[in-house]
Amino acid sequence: MTRRVYRQFKNTECDDMASFFMKMAKEGWHFKEWKLGFVFEKGEPEDVEYAVEIFINGSNWDLKPDKNAEE
Repeated sequence: MTRRVYRQFKNTECDDMASFFMKMAKEGWHFKEWKLGFVFEKGEPEDVEYAVEIFINGSNWDLKPDKNAEE
């Protein structure tokens, strides 16, 4: 079972996004991908730690990291 959540975070709210992902994981919803919203998959509740980072050379319109970001 999957669940899509439409929620926006500013690029200055990395810690808030990570906290949101951790809260969802504790409820048994695990982040899978970004596809017109956050897509979560149902599983066992877990205490998972997430880290969200901004890529300095990125753009708000990037759909995936470029080669420099992946390194």
